[in-house]
Amino acid sequence: DAGGIIGTISNSACTLTNCYNRGKVQGEDTSVGGIVGRSNNSILAYCYWDMKESGQAKGDGSKDTENMSGQYESMLTEQMKKNAFILSLNVNAKTYNNANPDSPKACLWYTDTESKNNGYPIFSSATDIFSVTFNYNDDETEDTTLLAENGNTLPAMPVEPIHAEYIFNSWNSELNGSGTTFSSNSIVTSDMTVYAQWSILSSIENIPTTSGLQIYPNPAVYSFALSGFEGKALLALKDLNGITILSKIIHPDEHIAINTLQPGMYLVQIGTNSFKLLVYH
Repeated sequence: DAGGIIGTISNSACTLTNCYNRGKVQGEDTSVGGIVGRSNNSILAYCYWDMKESGQAKGDGSKDTENMSGQYESMLTEQMKKNAFILSLNVNAKTYNNANPDSPKACLWYTDTESKNNGYPIFSSATDIFSVTFNYNDDETEDTTLLAENGNTLPAMPVEPIHAEYIFNSWNSELNGSGTTFSSNSIVTSDMTVYAQWSILSSIENIPTTSGLQIYPNPAVYSFALSGFEGKALLALKDLNGITILSKIIHPDEHIAINTLQPGMYLVQIGTNSFKLLVYH
């Protein structure tokens, strides 16, 4: 039997959880899987494999089912390299740890910022972890909970929220915005809740059309910025179908991260001005 993580699990008390395989899996036996070759009454929870790179359509080679939600699921290479996958892994860790307080703790995963793992998530052995709950403060959106090692920052921040009538400003430790701003640089030392802070769109004045307004760099890889205006302005980043991807208040020469966007052409609107932005990686 051959599997991406374990060949055969014969112990019914064994639990394999919150892991993934991205490598090639080969074997002469019929029981070959992206995660395990054969499992006998063992527990698989939140296990994933790269279906393309592994060459395997099934997670458990001994089962007829290719995917079993909540147990093992196939993914594409590009999906496994996105922040959304890291967030899922870490939410899974929190779910498992809460449900199994007497079992060994599931650990965290981090973004491969230094390309040590070809863009796939990096494993951390830390088990002293805390939760950060993001309350969207809009009576509509369900809270998002992420995990961080004690004394460290979050592996990744949630996508900035978008609202039809408001503009997102920041996250704050108090509902009314009177507390401490929480960002990707904030150190987590306890379980906490942070709240979205909003401004009414109509309170942000559009800047006038000026010949000096510029967007740079363009094409862009990691971020872009705008110059040639004063104060602050409302920026909207949209795809070519007009769907808003990001809406936020910016200042001159403030860089906006785009490293999570797919390569292609996008529209940048600021005041009465529009630009085409080419993103490539």
